[in-house]
Amino acid sequence: MTIDFFEQLKANTARHPEHLAFQILGYKGRESYTYTQVIDEVSRIGSYLQQLGLGPGDTVGILMENHPRWGIAFLAAQSVGARIVPFDILHLSETLASLIQHSECKFLISSAEVLPKLEEIQGQLPERLP
Repeated sequence: MTIDFFEQLKANTARHPEHLAFQILGYKGRESYTYTQVIDEVSRIGSYLQQLGLGPGDTVGILMENHPRWGIAFLAAQSVGARIVPFDILHLSETLASLIQHSECKFLISSAEVLPKLEEIQGQLPERLP
């Protein structure tokens, strides 16, 4: 059985728009996201992915720390029908570059916290990812 998390998100948003969808307590304090906030962000990122020409069958990688933004990135990629490849930020840059190349990623979603590592990885790829 295949679970379409984006469809589940839409259904939950329709039933409980202001209920809590994600929450994290981190060094910056508590961050909370309602279903409406999540679906709005997922739609915004999904639209951007479509503007880049990404769609069903394309591979989108996610390279970021464990945070609600990871889930939002996953849902956005799923919303356009992309295949999703999660990458572990704890891998060495060389390993990540090899995995990214092998998975044939057309786009990589990352976070500001990972940008220094991403620059190292980009330098090891035959072509820079957008």
